[in-house]
Order: sequence, then structure tokens, then C-alpha cells
Amino acid sequence: MIRRRDGGGDRRLGRLGRLGCAAPLLLGLAAAGCSSGNEALVSPGLRNGMVRLWEVSEPTLPNALDVFSGRRLFLGSGDVTANFGDFFVDGAPGSTDLRLRSLASLLLAESVHVVGLQDLGAIDFDGLVTAPSDGYLDSEDSTGVSVVAGHVYVLRITRTNAGDNFAKLVMDGIGGVEGDPDSQFIDFHYVIQTEPGNRRFDLQD
Repeated sequence: MIRRRDGGGDRRLGRLGRLGCAAPLLLGLAAAGCSSGNEALVSPGLRNGMVRLWEVSEPTLPNALDVFSGRRLFLGSGDVTANFGDFFVDGAPGSTDLRLRSLASLLLAESVHVVGLQDLGAIDFDGLVTAPSDGYLDSEDSTGVSVVAGHVYVLRITRTNAGDNFAKLVMDGIGGVEGDPDSQFIDFHYVIQTEPGNRRFDLQD
């Protein structure tokens, strides 16, 4: 049985929850095979999506994300390259503590694509219209940032010669297989600003 905990308390999701899609999209995406998050164009330059990722100890389920494409990835499968894939979900064996880590913390030799992470706490997701200019965790820091339901996170994504892009996400819930601390997932939705150097997430004239 899959269980998710969020602001509304524990929820039993049933067997469909293991498909790896964000909970509100389970029925709509099941037929499509849940090949990616539910990404949509918000406005020129802005895209958003809803995603479920599993921790890295679940190798048969998607555990990393490329925010630009909205594509979920499998570590160790060849999906992740120097220019594709931004962050993944990590967890210590036997622990329920989950963390977001930049893929650059695994690919230490690759400096062409780095992602800085920052936890802004339980703030209003829609009210965050400008990403911070500093305060991001070093992309090669293997500690990552702790996953907390309801918290808002920002990402600074740097790719060679393209400048910095910024994204924000809010942790909708954390769940997993009952009795198995090594089979956990996170549900979140996000917005990415695809225009390099633009830190704004609101609709601009």
C-alpha cells in the first residue's frame, strides 16, 4: 500500500500511486505510461509541471528530473548526461530523511551543467515572483537540501554559454510503501523561467 503524507495528513493512495505520477494526475496519465511530468506553457518563457520522483534506492522508478524538458530520468540508465538532468532524490538506507541533490554532486568532473539548490521554507509559492540572486547550495555539495512537505525550493541552473536559468518548486507531499523506508517518493509542482538571466516567475508585459 502506498501512503503519502502532506499538509492534510496521511493519505492511502492504493496501487496506482506506484506509477510515479503526481497524485492528481494518476488517472489521466496512466494510459500514457507516465513518461513525463505534466508540463504546460504558462507564458512565453515560463513553463510549469507536476512530478513524482522516487528516491535513488528505487532504481526501477524515476528518481531524477530535467526541469527544462520536464522529463523524469533513471540514474544509472544512461539518461543523465553532462547537459541533461538537473537534480535527484536521495535518502540514506533505512532512513525516512529525503534530500534533493544536484546531479553535479555525482558528476563532479562535469562543470558545464551545475544546479544550485535553496530551501526557502514554508512560504507562499505563488507569491514568490523573483528568485534570490544568491544563497544557493554549492552544486557539488553531496549533502543536498532536506525535503519537507510544504516547503518551497528554488534552483539556479547553469549551462555552458547559456547563462543562469531559475526554477521554483513546492513540495506537495512525501510518501512511500508502508513498512519500507527505502521506497519513498516526493510529489511537487514547479515553474521554470526558460529565459537565461531572468529571475522572474510572474507574467510580464
